Amino acid sequence: MLSFRGYCRALSAVAFLLFCSAGSANSVELSEYRLKAAVIYKLARFVDWPEAAFDNESDPLDVCVLGSDPFGDQLSLIEGREVDGRPLQVRGVGLSVDRVREEKCHVVYVSQSERPSLEQALDALEGQPVLTNGDMDRFCNRGGMVNLVADGGRLRFEINFDRAVSAGLELDSQLLDLATIVVEKRSRR
Repeated sequence: MLSFRGYCRALSAVAFLLFCSAGSANSVELSEYRLKAAVIYKLARFVDWPEAAFDNESDPLDVCVLGSDPFGDQLSLIEGREVDGRPLQVRGVGLSVDRVREEKCHVVYVSQSERPSLEQALDALEGQPVLTNGDMDRFCNRGGMVNLVADGGRLRFEINFDRAVSAGLELDSQLLDLATIVVEKRSRR
């Protein structure tokens, strides 16, 4: 029998799946990056960060964008929402890797502008309690944690579980059930 928390998480997982599987009617209403902002928020609800990722219990969960900002004002729609009692705070957009580390970002969306130096950027964040998100071909294979993939009017996601675990992040099993798990296979040339 599920506990109340387990029931709430299961209900959230079903709602999340329905939200991500919304047909073309919802796709027309929502811009691509408005939907991605909502998914980033929903994904964060299924991730547990280590205590050391925060200075104290009231610290916000910081969301940052590495590289150019494709969201416009869409991230403001999730700002202030809570994840495990912590308000989401959009701390920086258009940041460099060094600034992402200085800002102590917890969730980082890696912009398409970072494609040429993606491996170097992700390697610089490796081992940090940072949930990296992107929407590039082979993002998870190249060291990212969550890749948002448009698929016939739907948004699905791939997860690099090993990279998330090595960063000290715990991913809820219900989230993993909804994702395609990717094994990292990067070539070093």
